[in-house]
This record gives sequence, structure tokens and C-alpha cells, in this order.
Amino acid sequence: MSSPTTPLACKPVPEAVPPVEPCTLVIFGGSGDLARRRLIPAVYNLLLDGLLPAKYAVIGLGRKPMTDDEFRNLVKEGIVKHSRQALAEDTW
Repeated sequence: MSSPTTPLACKPVPEAVPPVEPCTLVIFGGSGDLARRRLIPAVYNLLLDGLLPAKYAVIGLGRKPMTDDEFRNLVKEGIVKHSRQALAEDTW
């Protein structure tokens, strides 16, 4: 068995990194299962945790044609079913 001769150098992590504003997140496959179950709920949780910039947009691209309202309903359904935090109507 071998042991390391020098410890790994660790860089200090800054306390808080200021968010970049404005921001646009593009989700390729926005109408797909991964987006609905993982990506969209994760972005929503970042919003509730105060980790998103004040001005941001989410653009979803997918193969299935849908209107803005249909995409919003898909996103809302994903948040309700898969988010670790409940849907807050005031942030929606």
C-alpha cells in the first residue's frame, strides 16, 4: 500500500461569488424527461434559495412543438412533482 508524500494543495473557496446579471439559461431538450425531472426543478430551487440573479431568462428548446403556455405548464408540472421545495405561487 502506498501513501502520499505531499498533501494536496487546496485553494480557498470564496465566501460568496456575486451572480452575473443579466443571465439566460438555454436548456436543450427542454421538453424532455431530464429537463422536467431534474433541470427545471433544480433551477427553481436555486431561485427560492436566492442563488439566481435578479434578471434572468430560461429558454427551452425541444423537438416537440409547443406554445409558450404549453411549455410553462410542462415546467410547472415538473416543479410540482419533482422539486424539493413546494411551488410558491408568488414566485411563479
